[in-house]
Amino acid sequence: MACYFDAHKDVVYQAAYEVEAIMECIPEMLNHLWPDYNCEVPFPVAGGFGKNMAEEHAVYEKTKEAKAEFALKKATFKGEFLGKKGIAVQF
Repeated sequence: MACYFDAHKDVVYQAAYEVEAIMECIPEMLNHLWPDYNCEVPFPVAGGFGKNMAEEHAVYEKTKEAKAEFALKKATFKGEFLGKKGIAVQF
């Protein structure tokens, strides 16, 4: 599955971790809306950016620290996003 968004270069980083976090909420949302579905697998998402669909670059620098910071921002946003809906993070 691929999703494409137009975003100003100044908000690419934030848009990336927020969109990735929301997409990774699919199992939690399925289980919240349809408990009998009992989705037990995570839905990992990886994004990138570019001037067009043929060009893709990493959103963050390729360092352990940058990757960890991005992951933390994404996890924090996911927790807040689900929390506002009264849904616990499962994955």
